[in-house]
This record gives sequence, structure tokens and C-alpha cells, in this order.
Amino acid sequence: SAAIALHAWKSELRDVWQGVHIRDLRIIDTDDVYIGKRIRVRVQLESSHIALTHIRVELCHGILDAKGLIPSPSYHTMRIVEHENTHRAILETEYECTESGKQGVAVRAMPVHPHVPFAHDLQLMSFVEQEA
Repeated sequence: SAAIALHAWKSELRDVWQGVHIRDLRIIDTDDVYIGKRIRVRVQLESSHIALTHIRVELCHGILDAKGLIPSPSYHTMRIVEHENTHRAILETEYECTESGKQGVAVRAMPVHPHVPFAHDLQLMSFVEQEA
């Protein structure tokens, strides 16, 4: 049944999620940042055991607070722009700079499945972050 298959998928996922890595976060062309500028972000996603189609990668960005956190992030799903091989791909997205101040970005990867409405419920995520 679908429930048994989903349970098996979740069990396997927990065993192999440590093989998911986000690397090489690049914020492209940030020499002259101003309100209204489009900022492009690129990362490399590696997954040793999980199909890339079962992983959603999102950019989180926004103004940093005094603790270096992004209290009110905006999110953008990243898209694959280049497959390096079956377990590695380059992903990109872009966003518009809408506020002045010190900006931060973080990229998170999480598993996706058509029968799991909220990926964060699985409590499996991989992160990388950087100041913009």
C-alpha cells in the first residue's frame, strides 16, 4: 500500500540523509548592491544516495539582526541549471534586493515526496549560510 511505501521511504531517508550536502554557495555580482537589484545565488548540491528529484533546495534571505540571524526571511526554490552527474548538480535562483542594511542568505535542502505535505516535518535538513 501507499502508506507502507511511504514508511519505507522515510526509514531509508533517515539512514542516508547525511549524504546530502550543499557546497560552494556563491552570491553572484554583489559589488554594487542597491534596492531593486536582482541578486543571483548559486550552489552545488551533492547527494550520494538520494535522487536529486527527491530534494528541494531553497534560498532564505533577508536583513540580519544583531545576532546575525534572519528573523523574517523570504524563500525562493532553487532550480537545477546544470547536472554534473547523477548525484551532483548546480542550482540557482535570484531575488530582488528590497531593503537596505546588512543582508544574509542561507540555503537549505530538504526531502520532498508527493505524500508529505510539509517537508520540515521529517526533521531532515541540510544548511549553508553566508552574509551577502
